[in-house]
Amino acid sequence: STLAIGTHNIVATYSAGGVYSTSRSGPVAEVIQPFDFTLNLSSTSLVLPSGDYHSLTATLSPVGGFRDAVVLSCSSLPANAQCVFQPSLTSLATGPQTVTLIVNTSQIFEFGNQASTHNSLQNKRFKDHPILLAFLLLPLLPLYKSRRKSLYYLSKSFALLIAIGGVAALFGIQGCGSGKLPLATPPGSYTITVVAVDPSTSLTHSADIHLVVH
Repeated sequence: STLAIGTHNIVATYSAGGVYSTSRSGPVAEVIQPFDFTLNLSSTSLVLPSGDYHSLTATLSPVGGFRDAVVLSCSSLPANAQCVFQPSLTSLATGPQTVTLIVNTSQIFEFGNQASTHNSLQNKRFKDHPILLAFLLLPLLPLYKSRRKSLYYLSKSFALLIAIGGVAALFGIQGCGSGKLPLATPPGSYTITVVAVDPSTSLTHSADIHLVVH
């Protein structure tokens, strides 16, 4: 039979037979420990700009005699979203473990900005190309050298800025190798399920993250 979790007193009894009389042992305490683990998230609610990402943690704690390795994954991910665990497999043989979980709302991992910096993707691209910004400002330098020719240089600068703007646009649409920006998760409200599984016993726990993308 199967004993429930807890302490059980076990007694051995011998029925009389032949030359032997009935015998009964003293009670032996049998303690049945739970074999389990728990899953806790540092946050169960996220608000992200589309294309950005945010880091949180998942804590796995053994219960009773649990010492197995646990695999982490996500289900019910919205379109173009990613769920990255670092690491995705962790052993609880030495006690509780904390794993980093990154929720990304872009096809490319960490392409956008962290949730704490709400810069647009366009701002990020210019931030990554300071040389391009310098070229954009070069046509304006002659304005400081000659007031008499300011109108002439202004017209020339305007034309050059338009040309360089076209180059900047080309820089902006590169980055995926396909000539397009990576797709991002559409605005909306989503529920992502974090799943933790012990492959050896199929013991499973889960926790939900409510994600709002704007």
